[in-house]
Amino acid sequence: MEEANTNAQFIPTTVCYHDGRMVEETYWTAHQLDRLDVFDYEHSEYGRKAVIAASVQQPPRKIVKVVSRICLHEERIGEHEFFMLDYIHIFKPIVSKDFYEVCRKHKLNLNVTEVEHVSI
Repeated sequence: MEEANTNAQFIPTTVCYHDGRMVEETYWTAHQLDRLDVFDYEHSEYGRKAVIAASVQQPPRKIVKVVSRICLHEERIGEHEFFMLDYIHIFKPIVSKDFYEVCRKHKLNLNVTEVEHVSI
């Protein structure tokens, strides 16, 4: 993971079966530190769009809780390769294609869904 710009802490994790026996494989928990405000409110599809989009300009900022399509502002992402979305209630991190390829190269299994659109 040192090959990627993640700003994450990878913590060794003990995983057990329901009966208490330890799983033989090695697992890690990724504690993500970066939350980026890169969600494209105009092009993404989400619940309560008009109310939430208005709150971006007129605080207090509302949290997006239901997302059906994610679009991101690529120019705001910069060099970040592994991050969470700020003000968006989803628990899956966003990873760059380069980060994904590094993981595949080292045979790390990631279940990813491609972001449909990156706006510029």
